[in-house]
Amino acid sequence: MTPAPQQEHRPVRDALAAEWRKTYSARATWFVAGAVVLTMLAVTSLTVTVVVMWEGLPPERRSDVVMSPPDQVVLMPLQLCLGVLGLLTFTAEHRTGMIRSTFVAVPRRGTVLAAKTAVTGVVALLLGYVGVLVTVGASWWVAGDRSFFLNNDPLAEQLPLLLASGLSVLMVAIVCVGLGAIVRSTAAAVVLLVLFLYVLPMSTTYLPAPWDDRVASVMLPNLHHQVGTDDFAMVYFDGVLAPPAALALMAAYAAIALGAAAVVVRRRDT
Repeated sequence: MTPAPQQEHRPVRDALAAEWRKTYSARATWFVAGAVVLTMLAVTSLTVTVVVMWEGLPPERRSDVVMSPPDQVVLMPLQLCLGVLGLLTFTAEHRTGMIRSTFVAVPRRGTVLAAKTAVTGVVALLLGYVGVLVTVGASWWVAGDRSFFLNNDPLAEQLPLLLASGLSVLMVAIVCVGLGAIVRSTAAAVVLLVLFLYVLPMSTTYLPAPWDDRVASVMLPNLHHQVGTDDFAMVYFDGVLAPPAALALMAAYAAIALGAAAVVVRRRDT
């Protein structure tokens, strides 16, 4: 008799496939995607409102109407949404107890972490760039030739900043995968995310000069601006990092978060 062929065991591929199925079937993923779409619609609707206001004013007063660039308006909600998705890759499984089954199926916990990071990264990169680019394109189409954005440079000149903005969404999501693995509690992780994205960066404005700009420049939410442009007139700090240094620091945040998570998940029982 010819023995039946054994199924080839590919732990990395199997782990990626399993994480993709879990991510695709999770309601949280679709809630996040819906939140991204609603954010895009909200920012575009805001632009429509500003256009209506602009049209209703006499010509001599139209210069008083200003609106923050749509990429800045949409970026913070995108970072928060995809950051929460990154947190849930681990915290949701810890809450339900599914993490035990995951580690039984894939005993190498580093492989589990890598698979979750890869799948979350793909989703974050896709939704991040769609959210930024579609919102900016739609807002500029609605605005037409009206010059009320704080940044009225041609879109071609803004492209490096837009690409860096989408990249920042990816990096926030990856950092949050590591944060979720370390903290395990969804509530605690979300509090830390809000602290990390909003509270700490804005707190730097209370520091004396030049430390306010120095500390603000190394905060993860502010790195994309230093990667994509040298114009800091539209933000609350003057960047001190060159684009390569800001990009390297962005990658370092992700590496440190994942490195710490790898150590923690290997030492815990679950």
